[in-house]
Amino acid sequence: MSLSYIIRESLSGFKRTKLSSFVSISTITLSLVLLGTFLLLAVNAQRLVTELRARLEIEVFLEKSVKQDEIKSIGDYLGGIKGVRETRFISREEAAAIFEQEFGENVFDILDTNPFPPSFRVFVRPEYGVMDSLMLIIPQIKKLAAVTDVNFNEQYISALDKNARILWGLTAGIGLIVGLASIFLVSNTIRLAIYSRRFLIQTMKLVGATAAFIRTPFLIEGFLQGVLGGLISGLTIFGLLTLTDQRIFPVFQYIVLSPSFFLTLIVTGAVFGLLGSVISVRKFISMRISE
Repeated sequence: MSLSYIIRESLSGFKRTKLSSFVSISTITLSLVLLGTFLLLAVNAQRLVTELRARLEIEVFLEKSVKQDEIKSIGDYLGGIKGVRETRFISREEAAAIFEQEFGENVFDILDTNPFPPSFRVFVRPEYGVMDSLMLIIPQIKKLAAVTDVNFNEQYISALDKNARILWGLTAGIGLIVGLASIFLVSNTIRLAIYSRRFLIQTMKLVGATAAFIRTPFLIEGFLQGVLGGLISGLTIFGLLTLTDQRIFPVFQYIVLSPSFFLTLIVTGAVFGLLGSVISVRKFISMRISE
């Protein structure tokens, strides 16, 4: 059995059963559009959570009398703590300027002296922006003699952790349901398509064709149908995101389409088509000729 024969037989299957091939490809496309849209929303929601964690900052307030050489050593120490991504020193003068910018009041119009202490803003890596990790970082900062106070938005982190856990649970649950439903739908559609050619399979068995000889063209045909379904579903999702008015659905402006996403759709479609063909062909090959 030559490779050229297998390819010819696989492609001729599209011509002989145009309607069933169209239905199979359409089913794979629809399934992948649903699965891909959900996956896209889930991945970008996780990306948004990561970005929010990256914005977390810890304010480290120092004694007003801290010396310049101490500030340098404190900055080096803070930057060396595991999980810290970046540190920024805020002088007393800069703190007063920030206050005026945010509240529109010059602190010296209210008080005779600058009440703001020098401080550091500490930014952690996204994977360390969870409560458990922060509870390991904060004590390392507080043990410094020149540190008077350490502040961070604890309620913000707690809410983010809670929502991230809910998001993960929903993603896993809905993803499993959509995935299983897609596999079931695709496999049954391909089974119906192959059912219409069951007499061809039985005829090939009568003339002595081996199971591998019968099976291979169907598997390649299912594989190609899956690849086409993956390509079409990727273009469909791209078109929907491009044509949808982001003023009506503002969440779409945060969605990023990557090459790996399109590759995932194509590979998933190929797997769906191949698995559906394997399951269906096995059933009809194992049938007795009298059936």
